[in-house]
Amino acid sequence: MQHIFEKRNCLSKEELKAYLNGSLDTSSRQSIENHLLDCPLCSDTIEGLRQDGNLLNKLSDTFYYNPPATVTKEIKLDIQPLEYKGYWFRIAAGILLLIGITSLLYLYSNRTDNEKLFADNFNPLPPINSTVRGADTSSETDSISDVMILYGSKEYDKAIKLFKKNLVFKPQDNESMLYLGICYLQTNQTDKSIDAFKRVRLNSEEYYNDAAWYLSLAYLKKGNISEAEDIFKELVKNESPYLDKAKELLTKISQ
Repeated sequence: MQHIFEKRNCLSKEELKAYLNGSLDTSSRQSIENHLLDCPLCSDTIEGLRQDGNLLNKLSDTFYYNPPATVTKEIKLDIQPLEYKGYWFRIAAGILLLIGITSLLYLYSNRTDNEKLFADNFNPLPPINSTVRGADTSSETDSISDVMILYGSKEYDKAIKLFKKNLVFKPQDNESMLYLGICYLQTNQTDKSIDAFKRVRLNSEEYYNDAAWYLSLAYLKKGNISEAEDIFKELVKNESPYLDKAKELLTKISQ
């Protein structure tokens, strides 16, 4: 049966006392702490004695050996350079792991908050009636009608293909580009949606505010808070139809 006070690498009663009352020099204390990392038996004993110091005085002398004249000398003889390096390596690794976990939790928390703000404020534009657009040809009207039916039915992947096809023939169709960007947002293609909304803002005064609003939401979803904040401020300053929503989001992201 293994006893923690037998004459081998485990700590003696005197060593336990010296360690607990803080009377050891730095090297001796580090040697003991290094041993505690690899010896659950001694480590559990230390924890028990910390909770009730009287237990140490109750231990029977038959369970430990008589150490040399000075405890300090005994401890110094047990120091092993490789183990000493390993001790500090384990501490450094533990610190790095703790920093990594903390960083990940922080990023996850921020990402969760941003995505919730996006979900709470994102409402896609309703599909338009093709007759309202004043299409030039019947074939074009049928094409726009088809894509809006797909968009209204939330078949966004199919709608994306038709919007892109229409934009090949009418690259300045800012309305189609705006709806294409919304389809990209709905299908989690955030980077593509950002590109689409930027193009609308550059080329269209009519759809400028709509594109700005959805661009700010795309930035919010992506976690680009500073970019989103800049556009929210712009929407407030210009007194756009999205003024109230932009004000509300500015307050929330600044908290």
